[in-house]
Amino acid sequence: AETICFGWGIAILILKIFKLKHQRTAMALDTLPDEIGRDINRDNVGQFIEYLYEQIPTNLRDSMMVNRMRKGLELFEGRQVNSEVAAMMDNQSGIDSTRISGSYSLVKLFIAIVPLLGFIGTVLGLSSAIGGFSGALDGGGGGEAGMGALMDSLKGVTSGLGTAFDTTLLGLLYSIALMIPSSALQKVEDDNLNHIDAYCSDTLLPRLNDGSNAAGGDMSAFMDAMVIAFNHAQSQYLGGINKAAAM
Repeated sequence: AETICFGWGIAILILKIFKLKHQRTAMALDTLPDEIGRDINRDNVGQFIEYLYEQIPTNLRDSMMVNRMRKGLELFEGRQVNSEVAAMMDNQSGIDSTRISGSYSLVKLFIAIVPLLGFIGTVLGLSSAIGGFSGALDGGGGGEAGMGALMDSLKGVTSGLGTAFDTTLLGLLYSIALMIPSSALQKVEDDNLNHIDAYCSDTLLPRLNDGSNAAGGDMSAFMDAMVIAFNHAQSQYLGGINKAAAM
């Protein structure tokens, strides 16, 4: 039972290693090519989304990197509000982090179960050994023959005790052999998720242009647009008053 749990846990970790390589390959893709445009606005956001659907390799479209880019661009296409895209990115980061942590739940269960199985094996072995020792005392008889039979029984008892304690030792070794690579692999996956977060914050969000230049942090153009719109509305209002006065 210990070996089955250990092998199952190792198989899960091996599969996660392949999946991590898959995610890192997606990280190397150019998901926002400059050929389409430096700024992402309402006119070209559809081209970026089409690029993700058609130009990205099929086996990489389900990666966290491409998936987050696609969701962010589709939200921007529908809403065209940078702050909403940023909020969605933060929420998606939390979802991906929870998903990564939950994928290790079965491995953590095996890490806890394997030593317990070893302790159960030890208890069962001790119980059997003590029962055998009691039988040897009861049926040993007297004389040299009885003493020889008793010694033979004791050899079996001590051998059983050694096997019983070996189950605990094996369980502890299996647990350590699962714990170390599991913790290291989870650390690597968390770092990869942080790289995706950094790419979204440093590359995607600054290139989004909803018309206010808020993506680049420059509000002067937005204020100028507000002044122009206000002056235009004021001119229309005064023109309407003049027409009303003339009438």
